[in-house]
Amino acid sequence: MRKKKAQKTSYRPGDTVWQKVTLKNNLAALSSGKQAGEEGRLINPVIYDKVPEYFTKTLYDSYKVGGSIPNFHLRLLNADGSEKDLSNIALYLADKTESVNGYDYGGKMTYTDGFNSENATQKGICRFETGQNSTYQISFTVYELRLRYKDAPDADFVLQPGEQIEFCYSATIREEDLPMVYTASTYADDTAASVAGGDGLHPAYFPRIGEYYQNSIYHNYYSSSTNGNLYPMLTGGFSDTGNVWSNFKQVQNSSIQMDMDYLMHDIGFSADKNTQVDMWEFLDQTITHIPGSSTTSGSISGQNNTLLDEDSQTAKNMQTVKYTANSMIETADQLQQLPQTVKYMAGGANRDWFQLAMGKRNKNHADWADLDSAKDTPVVWSETRLHLQKRHGLPPVRNL
Repeated sequence: MRKKKAQKTSYRPGDTVWQKVTLKNNLAALSSGKQAGEEGRLINPVIYDKVPEYFTKTLYDSYKVGGSIPNFHLRLLNADGSEKDLSNIALYLADKTESVNGYDYGGKMTYTDGFNSENATQKGICRFETGQNSTYQISFTVYELRLRYKDAPDADFVLQPGEQIEFCYSATIREEDLPMVYTASTYADDTAASVAGGDGLHPAYFPRIGEYYQNSIYHNYYSSSTNGNLYPMLTGGFSDTGNVWSNFKQVQNSSIQMDMDYLMHDIGFSADKNTQVDMWEFLDQTITHIPGSSTTSGSISGQNNTLLDEDSQTAKNMQTVKYTANSMIETADQLQQLPQTVKYMAGGANRDWFQLAMGKRNKNHADWADLDSAKDTPVVWSETRLHLQKRHGLPPVRNL
């Protein structure tokens, strides 16, 4: 789902955005260096586009189930990058499932600070609990897209190794009731519990300096040195020096947006299982893209079991990960079961954004009604994320 130029990272109410979908059957080789034959093919690839209710209008609105979709700018590329002839190939809407309800994890949520203001020297990374009590339910419409040959619509469509599918379409975001994070915390009661649908909720404007992480911010009178770290906005910390005047530092917030007001869009893919591979390992090691930090070390990285750190930066909108499946096989009949565990790995670690947000939004298989044969195969997900630009300042006043 990538374009050559930088992706859009933020939006305003009523904006029209474009979604590009790319599915490439990467070339893979056996240890002998030879192609794995039938295992290298993708048979009847299917795209599951899980459109959230925040999109008030999409190009899907023009099509009915079973009909071809001619204006999604379809391109098919050969392994050498040349374009295929599309005169006998059509993208079509195979199915549409409306009113699929689910929790908007990482989107429309509530946040309880829980900061003990009496602890003056240290604040650990806050826990942004992505649970049902702190998350609102929304509605999705799931569109199932497939490819077929015009002269043989019932024949298998096969994506050979190295070949690629691309298409894109526009969607308009509604103007009201957009996903934001709310809190009941106030200056008088910074630890007030914030529950979805609860009382006293108001938009949680971030980032407040040190809201996510601070450690030992203090000045040593005897050595005349200032120490500690502050995140966001002062990630390098203060220098350990005896000259207090060198410890004045500019707060670096010009490039950090961390409101957690995110509109997420999930798109999954699957296919018919090849005959020479077990179900649990089908699609294993697929490369996909999700939001969040790809950093693998440090206290604000993308692998420390929290979202309120680098994962929440608007600029950290894409990391490359590998879908990694596993299963404890004990009997032959289990070979055709779905994987028991799934991780989205990078840098040797299961990514926080998958564990705490995207993985909670989506099953590892298609779990909505009225699906065809791909229903019982694994689904690999990708996700895009847009940050809502909203006003942070006070209303204008007139001096009298």
